[in-house]
Amino acid sequence: MATANAALSQPAPVAQTTSQAAPTAAPVSPEAALLLQTMARDLAAAEQGIEQLKAAQAQMVRDNANTAEQLRAAQAQLARDNASAAEQLKAVQEQMARDNANAIQQLKASQEQIVGLISKASEQNLRPKLSALRPRPIATPTRPVTTLPSPQARAQPRSPPKQP
Repeated sequence: MATANAALSQPAPVAQTTSQAAPTAAPVSPEAALLLQTMARDLAAAEQGIEQLKAAQAQMVRDNANTAEQLRAAQAQLARDNASAAEQLKAVQEQMARDNANAIQQLKASQEQIVGLISKASEQNLRPKLSALRPRPIATPTRPVTTLPSPQARAQPRSPPKQP
């Protein structure tokens, strides 16, 4: 702004031609001086705006560079995390396969044991029992058994004894 005011206080240079000497400056009218001051202020504001735009653009370039670096770092970390997760998943799958194989072996062993027990039980049921093959002694009564008359016989009246 000080440069613009200094330019206003001095007369503007006049273009010289080769055949003539420099003519003297004509006095500037107040309207022209006011117009020149306004133009100088506008020019200074435009220069300041350009400098602000340049600074903002430089800041955006730095911000973009930082963002790009952060993105690269995040992508690299994501790739490492994915690789680690894939390794862990593979290890878990391998452990599961081993556990399944062990469980299958235990199941087969249990099945074989059950088959053996069933076979043994079947053999024992098919063998004749010794007690079934031995003859059982017949019980003999030690005293004579008296038979009682049937209820019908008891119900009939007795005839008197015959007299001779």
